Amino acid sequence: MNPSITHIAWLLNKKSIMFTDTEHQKLINFASFPFASYICTPECYTKDLGKKQVRYNSYHELAYLHPNYFKPNPKVLYELGLNESDPYTVIRFVSWDASHDIGQNGINDKLKFVNEIEKYGKVYISSEGPLDYSLQKYSLKIPPEKLHDLLYYASLYVGEGATLLLNVLFWVLMLFI
Repeated sequence: MNPSITHIAWLLNKKSIMFTDTEHQKLINFASFPFASYICTPECYTKDLGKKQVRYNSYHELAYLHPNYFKPNPKVLYELGLNESDPYTVIRFVSWDASHDIGQNGINDKLKFVNEIEKYGKVYISSEGPLDYSLQKYSLKIPPEKLHDLLYYASLYVGEGATLLLNVLFWVLMLFI
C-alpha cells in the first residue's frame, strides 16, 4: 500500500495493483484510488470501489500468519525469561500520527491502564513512539520480527491499532477450525 506506486505507474502508462483493507484511510485512498488499475480488498471491506475493485475471500494478514506458513517459535519466551505457562500481556501503543488516525485517539492514562493489567501477569509494551519514563521498564526488548511469536503465547493482547488485533484473532479462530 504505497500511493506513489499508483502515480508512477499511471505516469508511465503501466498497470498498478493496490491492496487496502482500511476504509478510513481517506487521504491515502483519495490520492491513490483514481490512479490504480486494480484495488484488491478483502470481502469484508465495506465500500464498493467500482469496477477496479477485486475482492478476495481472506485477509492480508493470512498471507503470513496462516498456520501453513507461520510456526511460532517458543525461543522468544526464553529470551525474556518466560515459560510457555507464564501469564503475560502484550500491549501495543500506536503513535496516532498516521493519516488514517486523524480524529482518533487511544488509551489516555497509560500508566494506570498498565498497572491494572499488571495484576494478572508480566506486561510488555510495544510502542510506535517513545514511552513516558514511567512506562519504559515495560518496553519490549525483542526484534520486531519476533513479535508474532511472542503474541502467539501471550495470555492477553491489548492494542490501540487494528492490525495486530486481527493477527491475534486469526490464531484464536484457527483453534476452532
